[in-house]
Amino acid sequence: MNEIGVMRRTRFLLLAAAWLALAACHGARPAPPPAPVPAGPPPQAPPVSARPIAACVVQDERMAMLNADYDPVSGDTTVRGRPFREAYPTTAAFAGAAAWFVGNEAVVHRQHRYYKYELPRVLAVDDVVATGEFRGVSVFVEPAADRDWPQAVYLPVSPDCMFQPYQNMEDVGAVRG
Repeated sequence: MNEIGVMRRTRFLLLAAAWLALAACHGARPAPPPAPVPAGPPPQAPPVSARPIAACVVQDERMAMLNADYDPVSGDTTVRGRPFREAYPTTAAFAGAAAWFVGNEAVVHRQHRYYKYELPRVLAVDDVVATGEFRGVSVFVEPAADRDWPQAVYLPVSPDCMFQPYQNMEDVGAVRG
């Protein structure tokens, strides 16, 4: 570059620096961004209606199927317009509400001790029959089981046919090590 070009470039840089310094001293701010264009209303999803289902319930030492509605959006089940948990609350008639259940205490049924095994599970209406009671909670056994000394008993944890299995450990052999 020749001498004139260097002078022009220097003068340009000095003017740009002076302009930036002047703008900073007077608190000049950059122009605000343009206002967003208002969008139309969001598209509405088509209404999802509840689906009729058959639900299992434990009540008064019996298991029964009843008509209910399931809302796939909320995941709620309703019975005659009421939430299932309000229509059939977990009361003292269910093991899930008992301190002895939470404390993993043994269950005594007809002078035999039973201990929790595996996790609670949902049973069908014909899977078990009521055969007694433990501390206010119905005791169920499999229909073909010996009613006086069954290998396993089932106690309802909640009204939705959720049962905790208990196993009789008296006739289980020792584990070899």
